[in-house]
Amino acid sequence: MNRAIATQMGSTQVALCLRPPSLYIDGKVTDLVDGVPISTADGVDITRRGNEYFITSPTGDSVRATVNPTWID
Repeated sequence: MNRAIATQMGSTQVALCLRPPSLYIDGKVTDLVDGVPISTADGVDITRRGNEYFITSPTGDSVRATVNPTWID
């Protein structure tokens, strides 16, 4: 079972962890408001909708992670 996921798009590194529940963008814990995207300097967008996180590069590459109580899809 996945308890964390991570990706690098361009120079942006993103990690999502269950324990403790945290979103890291370039090594810094970041709060992400539901429905309000964060855009990084190199154009990567990170968005949360409920328990789903979307990480999208400027070229359209993307990662979707669904956070469940004890695992991440």
